[in-house]
Amino acid sequence: MLIIKTVNQMQKYIDSLKQQGKTIGFVPTLGHLHKGHQSLMEYAHKENDILLISIFVNPLQFRKKQFHDYPTDFDRDKQIADQMSADAIFAPSIEEIYPFAKSLDVLFDIQDCDHTKRSQTDFIIENKTDSFLDSIIRVPSKLTDKMDGINFPWHFDGVASVVYRLFKIIRPDRSYFGQKDTQQLAIVINLTKQFFPQIEIKNVPTLRQENGLVFSSRNSLLTPSQTESVLVVYKTLTTAEQMIKNGNKKTSAIIKKMTDMIKSKPDIEIDYLDIIDLETLDKTDTISSTVVIYCAILINGIRLTDNLIIKP
Repeated sequence: MLIIKTVNQMQKYIDSLKQQGKTIGFVPTLGHLHKGHQSLMEYAHKENDILLISIFVNPLQFRKKQFHDYPTDFDRDKQIADQMSADAIFAPSIEEIYPFAKSLDVLFDIQDCDHTKRSQTDFIIENKTDSFLDSIIRVPSKLTDKMDGINFPWHFDGVASVVYRLFKIIRPDRSYFGQKDTQQLAIVINLTKQFFPQIEIKNVPTLRQENGLVFSSRNSLLTPSQTESVLVVYKTLTTAEQMIKNGNKKTSAIIKKMTDMIKSKPDIEIDYLDIIDLETLDKTDTISSTVVIYCAILINGIRLTDNLIIKP
């Protein structure tokens, strides 16, 4: 298994694979790999000649404190990737991805800038020649003015910007993302349609622990008692699922039941809770098509998300 740390080395590696006619399955990650990542890698390994993963904690996706607190263990990640038959890990430095950033703080400052160039329907490449090699990508408002994007539009700009850069470097045939991050998945799908139509985006079902807790790198930050409290989220989602299967169509009644269940845990704060259309990410009053029951909570400052995709 190769460990590649520079853009130049990665591009040469990709060129050699393309010349051999190899298909490339790409799994972008923030590191701290868990079974959810392993599920993505398993799909990519089965469907492609080459399994390539990236490990890069992207500062544009986090506030400064959360970025520095993000758990990392590269040696452990290498072992997991090797066990999953990965052919290579792309592990670039921040300087490799954002070579013109004068300091790390410059990247955090961009999160607070005025989003004057956000389009309603299209991704916009906003020139940032002093800070970015490939500029920053502004996600269209139709995909940010809802769900997590209401409070964190800069987060999805950060996701789009790094995915855009990684896709340009790696040029995969297929790239794999989990269904857990619904809004992120929708943004990546639309970004790829606009800039990289030759890349196929594969969405993989959410992987859970036996107790229903979704696999997440942030789980390692929870104490045992916090973990026990967080289990109410999955119980809430499955309760809503059963209500829908029992014929309940009004989202207001389902959301009220979910809210009451989560508020029974005093250490949990609801950050976002809604039922949305899977394709448009729009809120729906009456369930008539495939929907996503989406929940984001805060516990001791740790933000966790979960969802279920339901066909009525």
